Amino acid sequence: MPTPWKRSPEELHKTYIANTEAFYKVAGRGLAQELDEFVVSCALGLWKGSPRLGQQHVDAVNQLYSKGRKPGAYLLWELTEKVCKSADFLPPLFFWNLTEQDARRGTANSRIFVRMLTNILLYLAAVDDEVTMAEAEYITECSDKLTAICDGGEITLTAGQNSVFSVFCLGADAEGVTIENAKYPLTDAVLTADFPLGVSNHFIGQAVRVAVRRGCLLIGICDKE
Repeated sequence: MPTPWKRSPEELHKTYIANTEAFYKVAGRGLAQELDEFVVSCALGLWKGSPRLGQQHVDAVNQLYSKGRKPGAYLLWELTEKVCKSADFLPPLFFWNLTEQDARRGTANSRIFVRMLTNILLYLAAVDDEVTMAEAEYITECSDKLTAICDGGEITLTAGQNSVFSVFCLGADAEGVTIENAKYPLTDAVLTADFPLGVSNHFIGQAVRVAVRRGCLLIGICDKE
């Protein structure tokens, strides 16, 4: 459907800077490289739902850089290849760290990040003057998964039935780890860096729920379908 969210590449960059600068004021500029790379990966996943890719998508993705960093240099053929190979959405590592910091300090930086990302994705979906249903669903999925982590430290994973996933403890021991709807479920377990209890689990045809009460987890998926 036609949308009022369409912006020129220059306007899109100004919008990107405005959103990221607001986030850096509360979370720090040290996340700039990781954040830029993550937003680009989200753009690739988002545009899988676009009926066609054109120069407007190239111009847009090359504007996704924070203040003080270099612009992108994608070409259309390269962008098309990256979009075709883009993986399912997963929250970035720095976001898990952000939510843990919020829990300790009583801040809400992770929720500011969710609002920022949702806003940017809406503009990216509209670069061809049309937001498809698939793009709208992708934006909703991103927002829902990130918000779920803010609310209670959990995420839902989807992949082919023969796919494998691993859950690792990142840093201090992860407590209250629960894995549901997988071949090897866990309930209120403790994962440590020395004992990789969550390695090489299997999907069984259902969405897998992973939750943690305290600590950070790193999740990897090997999609075999």
